[in-house]
Amino acid sequence: MRETSGQGRTGEGAFPVERHERDCVLYDYTMRPYRPPGSTAGRMKSANLLYHLLETSPMRDRYRRLLDGVRSALGTDRTVWGVKLDGGRLLFELYFYFRSLTSASSAPEMRAAIVPPITHAQVYDALRGTLEIVTAYPDHVPAIMMSVDVDDRVLEKGSTDLVHLYLMSGLSYDLGPGGLEHKNHYLFFETSEPDRLRAMVAHLSNGMAHGSAAAQCLHKVLVPALYSCRTICLAVKSKADAVYFSGVRTSQLLWLLREHGWPATAIAFLESSQEDFSHVLWDVGIDFTAPGGEVRTHKTGIYGTL
Repeated sequence: MRETSGQGRTGEGAFPVERHERDCVLYDYTMRPYRPPGSTAGRMKSANLLYHLLETSPMRDRYRRLLDGVRSALGTDRTVWGVKLDGGRLLFELYFYFRSLTSASSAPEMRAAIVPPITHAQVYDALRGTLEIVTAYPDHVPAIMMSVDVDDRVLEKGSTDLVHLYLMSGLSYDLGPGGLEHKNHYLFFETSEPDRLRAMVAHLSNGMAHGSAAAQCLHKVLVPALYSCRTICLAVKSKADAVYFSGVRTSQLLWLLREHGWPATAIAFLESSQEDFSHVLWDVGIDFTAPGGEVRTHKTGIYGTL
């Protein structure tokens, strides 16, 4: 059961604490439902980490209007948020799946929890008022999802001309004033399926420029501290490769934040809230290059739902 928008809010500030009012199904960053490893009733929603990171922004009231607006228009658990740390700078992105995805061929899905489809027009309308997308959506592109970058500058301007589109094939494109430009290619591998794990190692060793260069030190890419998860995604990007771990525990997320220099306030918040987040299976990503075979991390990310 999914909760309705605005339920479970307590506390003060631009972003009051949000808690689950009852036990419910949760969703990963592909909008695939999962059963939490513990009761959700009374515990904090994953979005509270996003709120904590936005709280110090001078545009925090606009962020709240934006996030409340999309949840009110699209429903609870229909928007995926991402926070990335890139060169010491925090970046934010909102993702909108037109339908739920799954990479599993053997794991049973909770069909009753699959979210109903939405359209790009609904997303445009949900953002309008706080963030106007001025680039027309290309109806001929068979996208399964879209995303937009959001930062203080974009919110102050109130509009954006850049949208990211994602296809079922795993290809993604930037849509801007100049049209479509190919950006990334994503492949998902279920960790519970041995054939997919073998395919993942083969792809990492032979199908990715930086991943292949790092083939002799796979433990630095398939990080042991994060490897215990549900799904791994490998991405080939224009300037780096990336690995995403879907379904990690809060203790694993804390390792990522400490290891990769996230703000001390975010680490302290998560440390003090471990019990409140004990039900959440997080999704995280690491962008890397491998010059001379030595893995170098350039960007890390955290994902959750609204």
